Amino acid sequence: MKHITAFLLLVSFLAGVGVSSIALAQEPLPAGFTALPTRVDTGAELVTTIQALTNWFFVSFLLLAVVFVILAAFQFLSGGGDPQAVAQARQKLIWAAVAIILATMSRAIPTVVNNIIL
Repeated sequence: MKHITAFLLLVSFLAGVGVSSIALAQEPLPAGFTALPTRVDTGAELVTTIQALTNWFFVSFLLLAVVFVILAAFQFLSGGGDPQAVAQARQKLIWAAVAIILATMSRAIPTVVNNIIL
């Protein structure tokens, strides 16, 4: 059961990323998102490229965290006090916290690179 849940979660995440990238390819990018340049010549362009990549990572990790929190809440409610179900739900909450930490760290990367390069 655990492998099926993980597989379905991975497939739904990849499908969401694929559908959103197709949808965004035909519309202007949302505020705060920039298109990746084909060539990077200056440090400022490198920082802009890194910032564009980390914006996508930030959104992806936050969406993943929301999915894990929803799955954990559903498992807490449907577990009926089963210790194994509660342990699995807690593990999902831990992974949600890891995703939030990674999302936060991805926002710090452009600032660090900017301070090193410029």
